[in-house]
Amino acid sequence: MPNDVIYLIDDDNGFRESAKWMLEGHGYEIKSYSDTGQAISDLVDQNRTHRVVILLDVRMPEMSGLELHNELNNRGIRFPIIYMTGHGEISVAVEAMSKGAVSFLEKPLDEQTLIAALDTAFAQPLETNVIKVSGQSRVGFLTNVKTLSKRESEIMHAVADGKSSLIVAADLGISVKTVDMHRSRVLKKLHVHNAQQLTKMVVLCL
Repeated sequence: MPNDVIYLIDDDNGFRESAKWMLEGHGYEIKSYSDTGQAISDLVDQNRTHRVVILLDVRMPEMSGLELHNELNNRGIRFPIIYMTGHGEISVAVEAMSKGAVSFLEKPLDEQTLIAALDTAFAQPLETNVIKVSGQSRVGFLTNVKTLSKRESEIMHAVADGKSSLIVAADLGISVKTVDMHRSRVLKKLHVHNAQQLTKMVVLCL
């Protein structure tokens, strides 16, 4: 952990201070930014002997999290990124995961969930390339997808597209209860725990 550095990039000063205090309590070194340009500059110059994870807010006035991620990718900076949002937009999560994000967390951050996501991110190789699903995991996922019924496949794609159960029910002409039942079966058959995991697997495997 002495070589673990977290770049915390968020325009909310109060949130950054609170998150910095919490993470420092877990022994992490925190570099805190509201200025996205300065954050990019410092990440370019970051000592490559340190393990780095970026905690990145989705919505910022100067540059969005996704735009900052694009800029880092264009510069060849491939540190693991954990997105944070107060809006819970699954469509943004889809794009974030396609760019290689490790996780997508909703604010207010749950401390245990955040630390678990950081553990996963710091387990990545130094300056990792865009994180992909292993060949074995992809084959397993695709094999499980083939077990889905036509209706379950429709539900899978709808959930991955960020559609709510209400919208899916209207699109398919079925009840919300039926949608939720199929959704539960899809998660179970594909061995994923929630919509975010499903989204990541669909984006990276299909």
